[in-house]
Amino acid sequence: MIKWNFINKLFLSLLAFSMASLSFSQSKYLDSDAAVRTSVLEENTIYSNKTLMENLAPIENFSKFVKAFTTSALEKELSSYEMYTVFVPSNEAFSKYSKKELDSLFSDKNVLKNIFSFHVILGRVDKNAIEKTIEINHGSARYKTLNGQEITFRKEGDTLMIIGYNGSKSEIYPTNFYHKNGFFHIIDGVLLSK
Repeated sequence: MIKWNFINKLFLSLLAFSMASLSFSQSKYLDSDAAVRTSVLEENTIYSNKTLMENLAPIENFSKFVKAFTTSALEKELSSYEMYTVFVPSNEAFSKYSKKELDSLFSDKNVLKNIFSFHVILGRVDKNAIEKTIEINHGSARYKTLNGQEITFRKEGDTLMIIGYNGSKSEIYPTNFYHKNGFFHIIDGVLLSK
């Protein structure tokens, strides 16, 4: 009986110690991760604890992207993913298309969803990770996008480029903006998918 009580006490002590250690390590992780990171994009503060749309909606230069993302219902779909990286075209990127082409694009939710899901990679992918993958693969990196197709990244001199279907490409700059569910990067073109 004495031996059994000793084993029980030892087990309970070890269990309590393990729980305390786990609780400490989790709170340490949560405390360090709870810090809100901020950066500035076109004189607007970007917050790591806000969603992609909460960060971009107030910035006029991204109004067309916000409209496309909202119309395509991608924002709602992405809410089911923990982390994702988005390549965000500015309004200038859309200016390469005529009003007629844009009206046609925005009138078809499925086309919008196909195009803009091609601008999303699942996971938190920063500029450094892309450049390391390019280096490891001797000149290019491929990532699978949300619509299932691959997108290619290359360096042209010091410039990081993203290449879509049919040779559509864009410079990625500025980069590494946090949002609540990952990163976003700015691009100067709308990438075409198949």
